[in-house]
Amino acid sequence: MFRLVRCPCLRFSQLRLLSAKARRTRPSAAEPGQGDREPREGAAEGTVPSVSVPSTSVDSGGSRSAPQTLSLHDSLYISSLLDAYLGLGMVSEAELVFNRHRREGHTFPVSVYNKILQSWVKKGSQLRAVMLFESMVRDGVDCNAQTHAIMLVLHTRRKNWDAAKKIVARMESEGYPLKHILQMAQLSKTEAAEVLKAMDHFRVSAEKLPRQVGPYPRVVRSLYDDWSRESDTERPGEVTSGEEKSEERLGVGVASVKVFSPDELKDRLRRQLQMEQQGYLSAPSIAAVHKTDSPEEEALKESTHRLMRQWRRDLTAALKRDNEDFKTVVKCLPALGSKFFGPKQYPFLLLLPAEVWADIVVEEVVVHILGQQQGLPLTFLCRLICDSAWHKYVVLQKKQRGVVEKTSQLYQQFMSHLATPSPPHLPHRQLWQDMDDALASAGSLSVDIPKWPFTVASYVGAGLLSRLIDTAKLSLSDDCNGEAAFFHSYEAGENGWQAGHVKGHQKLFKLFKKYYIKHESTHFRLAAELTPMLIPPRPWSQVNEGGYFVNPVSIMRSVADVYQHHSLLQQAPNLNAVFDSLNVLGTCSWRINTRILDLVTEIFNRGGNDDLGVPVRDPVFPE
Repeated sequence: MFRLVRCPCLRFSQLRLLSAKARRTRPSAAEPGQGDREPREGAAEGTVPSVSVPSTSVDSGGSRSAPQTLSLHDSLYISSLLDAYLGLGMVSEAELVFNRHRREGHTFPVSVYNKILQSWVKKGSQLRAVMLFESMVRDGVDCNAQTHAIMLVLHTRRKNWDAAKKIVARMESEGYPLKHILQMAQLSKTEAAEVLKAMDHFRVSAEKLPRQVGPYPRVVRSLYDDWSRESDTERPGEVTSGEEKSEERLGVGVASVKVFSPDELKDRLRRQLQMEQQGYLSAPSIAAVHKTDSPEEEALKESTHRLMRQWRRDLTAALKRDNEDFKTVVKCLPALGSKFFGPKQYPFLLLLPAEVWADIVVEEVVVHILGQQQGLPLTFLCRLICDSAWHKYVVLQKKQRGVVEKTSQLYQQFMSHLATPSPPHLPHRQLWQDMDDALASAGSLSVDIPKWPFTVASYVGAGLLSRLIDTAKLSLSDDCNGEAAFFHSYEAGENGWQAGHVKGHQKLFKLFKKYYIKHESTHFRLAAELTPMLIPPRPWSQVNEGGYFVNPVSIMRSVADVYQHHSLLQQAPNLNAVFDSLNVLGTCSWRINTRILDLVTEIFNRGGNDDLGVPVRDPVFPE
């Protein structure tokens, strides 16, 4: 039997048997997620109660576990797992994981408490939310503005003004005034509306939160001084002629960009948002291809498309069956014990529809595999799948929370301000933040979704590739009908270690060489986060807020899984000078040198040239 990796998870056949057994032996305990009901009496021994007490920080034997510090990788995995459960609305299951690690002595930051608290409030479970908040106070967790804002939303919805008054008093005493809470907390549009109701009840008006200014290094101090005085330099968004005004005020060679009419700007913004939500740009290839197909090539074309469609259908059906099995197991968690939470690739595979996962595997992974004769490392494919899926999930969450709508509205106002005859002499960052504060009632633009670590990528990628190998079959001719299209093998690396690789069938390589390279490579997918923008980028205001409108990007590029690097960026005290410098550079328009591009295209279509750095046109495939 084929085993892709040695990860601590159950095989799908074992999962089905276990779910069937759990249904037969399920005790009479209340199911998780059934409101605020207590578990019935007479539950079987080892049953997990449906209402877990978050304040419990003792082990199963009744003794308190010594505080432990999670490793960075474990902390990221648990945070991602909790976020996945909460994203699916499975708050009870997330709290089971949360309390299990707390009983083991692990500590969590206040942001994890806030996410669970916010999810209980969203589900309307007042008892669970109050229990969690009271446990935070008893355990000495430092509640922040987000915590108090969530509790204020809960009591406002219940019209419990006495409890809301206590929360407001606690906020004021801890330095979180009600008048600034909309800017200090990350709230959705509906939650912000509840906070505004509380402000109206307590007769408090929302005020702008003072922003931090300076001090800045001397080398960039002139950049801020110049914004306070008039200048003859063209504003960003206006057209200059040639190099008539090469002496820019900021000394960084800022070129002006083309000014857009309101209708053109709206159309370009729509196309930019559409591309980012889609996740990729279908770009034309520079390779010269045949415009007409012979009868033999038409048959190869049909075979290629038929295989792709069949693999996508089979993989989608298999993933849907597995998802249903996992949902059945989750309902039986009390019967299975507190330490069983199913295969490690779940619940991440439930965050996106099965059709989306199948499209990622077939359209992106399969083409990569067939493009390499020796196959591709399993780790590379797992990271490729996980990165693409995480970007799609973040975009989906931003769309559901109204971030896309608010960003579009803000950007149009932002560009309108810059196009006025007397634009405000403010850094673009500050102007964007001021406009964002003015629309605080529309919710926050920040969405706190942790980047999936490689642990998640290995679980999810290995599970999907395993299903691809199980379901993808060849149907090119009678002699190979039913054979596996892909297989897994081990290859010796440079250090002598055995590394897993996924390879394609030899007949697939021949088909890929004869038809796909020459006819289907007229267009290729380019990740949206790697493409130029159709309009000036969104101003940078935080290390992960700026540039693209929807795509999650960081202000600094780095290799994958450099978690300490991202943590240090978040802890940096003041990066406003960096933000403003990048925002100035972002106003520069650029164009492709078409003469050089035409020359490179001609060299590529002639076979490439290694000395010039132009890749070889046709890769080598086995005969």
